[in-house]
Amino acid sequence: MSTELLPLHLYFPASVSRDFYVSRTITIGKLTELSLYCKALIKEIGSAAPDFEDLTVPEVTISFGTPSLLRDSKDVPHVLAELKNAFHLAPDCRFTWVLDPELATTIHEGMHLSLPENGRVLLRMLSSSDDVLSALRYPHTFKDTVATAEELRKNGASDLSVMLLQGAPADTAERFRASLKAAADLGASAILLRAWNPEDKDLVRDLYETEKRLFLKKAVKPTDEVLQATRTIADDYLPSRGYHEVCPSLYQLNPAALPSESATPDTSQQSDLQNKTAHPGSAVPASLAPNTSVLGLGAGAFTRMDGNSYRNTEDLTRYEKYSARFEMIACDLVTEA
Repeated sequence: MSTELLPLHLYFPASVSRDFYVSRTITIGKLTELSLYCKALIKEIGSAAPDFEDLTVPEVTISFGTPSLLRDSKDVPHVLAELKNAFHLAPDCRFTWVLDPELATTIHEGMHLSLPENGRVLLRMLSSSDDVLSALRYPHTFKDTVATAEELRKNGASDLSVMLLQGAPADTAERFRASLKAAADLGASAILLRAWNPEDKDLVRDLYETEKRLFLKKAVKPTDEVLQATRTIADDYLPSRGYHEVCPSLYQLNPAALPSESATPDTSQQSDLQNKTAHPGSAVPASLAPNTSVLGLGAGAFTRMDGNSYRNTEDLTRYEKYSARFEMIACDLVTEA
């Protein structure tokens, strides 16, 4: 078997509402929609795998949307089973679920998040400031993030990391520093910083076209100076909470580096979750880092390898019809999203 490695990234265009993708999306409670999508994804996996039979998969990242969709699904395990049958997974292959915070109205006991062995969760917290989340058009609040983290931990997600944005609309140095503190208070295994980019489909909500045009017209990509300033804030603060930088913009918890007395947590918005010991875990997936080769599978999936990059169609109807035909679902990209 070849020693060449190929990370995989599975996409599930799932959301609490239908505003995340240009066309339709899988919504909470619509198990028929999820079933149809999973069948199409299985077809793409079976079609793509023969082209990579000599490569080994060291990690699988699964962008899933909101965790409620996992609650009653019988189809997602079939997708994972097909993935394991079609590709050569390394014995220590890690599975990472990238999840959005659940809205408080949908959180309840028993999310039934079934993580594979070596499973971990990357929660797209983005910011602890509700003003920033509102400016990004995200429906969740920071309290939703805390509640989601609690439920995920109750349901077996011991290795939980978070993603924060740099240079997001309405963000300030003070708000960014508060977000770092909030992530550390949640006991995150790792903290991933991601630069805000209004052209990044994974960060921008697709709104109705008129509102979207107005939003993007006002959106400003952060300058290099702004991004450097946020990194400086992270570099100054996170070591005091036991985190060290393992690669640019990625900070991993090192329990041995924690001070003898933990910093007093902010109890205004936090719960008893912050007092739990974080799983030391490992860094978040390399497939999420820039310039790393990755094979994307699913509607809207992004692939990067051998200097070429493309994204699958985001049209869910088209994807479900032609998922087994690469030439029908792949869209050429000039720049990486």
